[in-house]
Formats: sequence, C-alpha cells, structure tokens
Amino acid sequence: MKQSATRRTARVRPHRPSSLELRIGPQSRRLFVLDNVVSPEEVPQLYKFFRNLPYRYVDSDRMDTTDYRHFGYTFPEEPPTDHPVVGFFAGAAMAHLRSRGIKVGRVKRAYVNLNLYGDVQFAHEDGDEWTALAFVNEVWNADWGGELLVYDEAAAGLAHAIVPAPARIVVFDGLLTHRGGVPSKLTTEPRITLAIKMSR
Repeated sequence: MKQSATRRTARVRPHRPSSLELRIGPQSRRLFVLDNVVSPEEVPQLYKFFRNLPYRYVDSDRMDTTDYRHFGYTFPEEPPTDHPVVGFFAGAAMAHLRSRGIKVGRVKRAYVNLNLYGDVQFAHEDGDEWTALAFVNEVWNADWGGELLVYDEAAAGLAHAIVPAPARIVVFDGLLTHRGGVPSKLTTEPRITLAIKMSR
C-alpha cells in the first residue's frame, strides 16, 4: 500500500466509545466490548486499508492445526505500535484496560486475519497476555455469522457470541478459550480482524 494511503488511514480519530464488561468462568476472566471506537465516516477508509493488505495463506489457530490455514498478514514494524493503525487500536485498548485499573505492558505483536466462507477455525487460548481484537469491516450483516465465540470451559459450553460489528474492539484475557467464527455462505465480504497481543 502506498505510504500516503497508510498515513491517511492512520489519522483515524476516536469517536465516543461505549463499553460492556463481561466476566467469564470461575476465575471471572474479563472481557470488554468497546463500540464506536472509530467514527462512522472513517470506517470505509479503514476497511479499504485492511482489504488491500498483501495477505498470505499461512496462518493457523494452533500448532496442531497447521494443515488448516487461512489468510493472514503480520505487521513488520518493531515495535508493532510504530505502525500508526496498530498504534491507534493498541492505544484505545490499553487506555481502556488502564482505566479499569488493569496493568498492561507492551504490544508484543500485531497481525490481521482474513476469513472466507469455507475456512475452518479452531478454539484456542492466546496465553498469559491481553488480546485486543478489532473488527474492521465496513459493514456486517447479522446473517453473515462470523461471531467471536468465547467459551466457559468450567461449564463445558459457549459463554458468549460477539457479533463482528464495524468499529468494535473486543479486549480480553488471553487465557479465555475462544474461536473466530467463520462467515456464512451468504457473506459478500471477507471477515477481517486486527489482533493485537499485549503483555501483562
């Protein structure tokens, strides 16, 4: 992508986010849903940036599922927050955690998942870290599926299904078991998410 286009996208301005907090399982692991992080006027430009990244068919959910890959892109900047788009979303996630009295360290890595109808996704944990998952599609129809599924392992079942609404970030304890939902056959666009991993 041309540098000028990247910089235009980097100037996304925070809207007036609203938030919801969920506590899951016997350890009350925390998950936050932040909505309206980006103004509606800037969502189309943001989606265009993510839609045009140079994806490769290399990503998998777990070490034992490498035969089932999907498209991904990893930001090469070091630290990842040197990329202005990553810096914007990481800043929003970290500010929210700190506003809740939660300690959070540096951004360890940032990458993008692109999922299509027919892909396979597996339940997994991210480890002892915080994950921020930003939904960057311009539009998302409820019939398209693709919900982020979060499990309560103690109850041996699904705890929450979170719709990938545009301009939404889900920030959660990486020890929560979760799975990216696969888009339905009705989907006219790929499901694209930016994942940011932060140390505690």
